[in-house]
Amino acid sequence: MPKRARILLAGTIAATATFAAAATEAQDATQVLNGQIQLGDVLSTHELTVVTTEEQITASSTATGNHFFGAVEDDDAGVTSTQDLQGDVRASMTLDLAGEAAGPVNLAASASGNVVEAAAYGGDLSADITQTAGTVEVTADVQANAATGRMLEGGSINATAMTNHVGLAVETGRAVGSITQTSDSLTQATAGAVIQYAPATLTVGASAASNNLNATGTVGSQEWVIAQTMTGARTQASTFVAAGNAWDLQGSATAMGNNAAITNQGGSVYVTADQNNDAYVRSQAEVSAYDFGAATAVAYGVGNALQVGNNDVLAVIDVEQLNNGGVEVIAGFTGQDGYDGGASATAIGNSVIGYACSTCAGQLYATNVQTNQSGVSAYASSTVNGSARSIIAGSTATGNSASFYVSRPSGH
Repeated sequence: MPKRARILLAGTIAATATFAAAATEAQDATQVLNGQIQLGDVLSTHELTVVTTEEQITASSTATGNHFFGAVEDDDAGVTSTQDLQGDVRASMTLDLAGEAAGPVNLAASASGNVVEAAAYGGDLSADITQTAGTVEVTADVQANAATGRMLEGGSINATAMTNHVGLAVETGRAVGSITQTSDSLTQATAGAVIQYAPATLTVGASAASNNLNATGTVGSQEWVIAQTMTGARTQASTFVAAGNAWDLQGSATAMGNNAAITNQGGSVYVTADQNNDAYVRSQAEVSAYDFGAATAVAYGVGNALQVGNNDVLAVIDVEQLNNGGVEVIAGFTGQDGYDGGASATAIGNSVIGYACSTCAGQLYATNVQTNQSGVSAYASSTVNGSARSIIAGSTATGNSASFYVSRPSGH
């Protein structure tokens, strides 16, 4: 009997798209052809002015150049997608809080150039994906202005910018194919907050990636050929937080030129990856609080990063990384009087992590070539002008980092 499929397809109105899908009695597999070109700018702006709220404040601003989504259930799927971004993409979110927010404050700004999301549940997935971004800017900015404001339940303030992003998933099936991502863009995320009083956990973070891939498999296997190239001006993530009195304040920044993360469970994983970063990477997190319970600043930056993990028998990895862009990471904490504070900065030129499952008699085969031709620096500073219980600070700079191991999966 042929399989029956449920098909969900969507494309953004800010792009030209061609979709073709088939799941008939004579043809088991669904075939999707997607072509999108974005030439103009895509802008999203959200400005919010609040005096006092009795409950939460939740607001977001999202801008996307090209977006494709496809999913099938109980069927095989083949996806061929080409996306080209030649316009700027910007998302901004601003909150002016003059009084008091009784509930949590959750703010988000997200900017994406090219996005592909595809999944197969109960079937196989075949993907051939190409994403290209020209000399454009992909930026996300979020700012909370509450110099006289009180956030009684804390909350989260986040900015995310990705020029090229692919998300793939397979469940009870096999996923194979190739992903090619090329960016000549400036990718930048900035998160800021000025708060008078926050007697609860408040997290402020910025994350930027020029080329990003996430692939997951559950009770399945994966085989991918990945090529990521970044030649743009820079990849930058910046977070700046200042508070009068904060009980639990966390500021973070993450910047990655090229990143690919593949995780699997219930089958084998084969990954061939070529990553080339030729652009400046900068990550900076600055946190200050006059009175503080716990306050931390964490910054992470990497030129090329690959993670391949299989909580099953076999993982085969063949990777080559070249970083020719400088990586600079800065983390700083400043406080007057309080309890626990600190800062952490980690900078890496090239990073590879691979693992397989030890309790499954796992086997890991890896071929790794890493070349770093640029400066890598990490700087962390902590300053307490009055008194504190503890200060923890650390900085780590590494040109090339590779870790391969066979380990016990979490939960076992």
